[in-house]
Amino acid sequence: MNIFLKGAGIVLGVPLVLAASVFVFVPGLPGKLYIQNKCQSKDITIMEYQHGDVAVPEDFKELTIEGATVKVPADLEKKGSEGDSELKQRSYSNDNITVVFMAMDSDDTFDMYEGETTPEQWGKITKCFKGGCDDNNYSFFHFVADYTPDDINITKHGATVAAMSYAVMKDTLYRSGNVYYDLATDNAKGFLIFMGEKDGNGKYIIELYPNDHLNRKVQILVNAPADSDTLWQIVNSADVAE
Repeated sequence: MNIFLKGAGIVLGVPLVLAASVFVFVPGLPGKLYIQNKCQSKDITIMEYQHGDVAVPEDFKELTIEGATVKVPADLEKKGSEGDSELKQRSYSNDNITVVFMAMDSDDTFDMYEGETTPEQWGKITKCFKGGCDDNNYSFFHFVADYTPDDINITKHGATVAAMSYAVMKDTLYRSGNVYYDLATDNAKGFLIFMGEKDGNGKYIIELYPNDHLNRKVQILVNAPADSDTLWQIVNSADVAE
């Protein structure tokens, strides 16, 4: 019996040693395999926004709240009044459109540096991925939402833990079927996030990061008839307030 166990141990030990050798001599491979097999959103990337040529009507009125500005149909009225919640006081609507100004980030710090990650550590982490990632919240969010297994730099050790962590983050972003579009304005860059459709209306979030403060974001929630000119007109008018 002992002889058979020892023999089995030798037979089993060979592939284990070979596997360990592969992981040692092909750094980053475990992370790449994890994403390929476990990450449901691995092949999803940020899409190009296709409606930037839809002109904003001259009769739209401009609203500027919480560091964001947007133009909306003139008949949108403020929903909240004195005594209502702050969010309701930042909400405007008519019969089929709702626009809500979310609270602006007050902090101007890269989120990764609020934990235990130092700039030096972040520099090493980003070397594990092709193209790297700048140390600001806009770049990090864009990277997580857009990267695929092909972006893992398998020539760098240390990619495994980072790759697995970002795969979990990416699945969270896309878990509910969200779709992300690149969005750029005169004063900011960010994303248009499609969050679903109900009763013919699409729910979107306009998320913008000022060009000179890429750690801060402003968000505008828009609920409007899906794929309508009015929706794209509102989106195309959005920007950060100067």
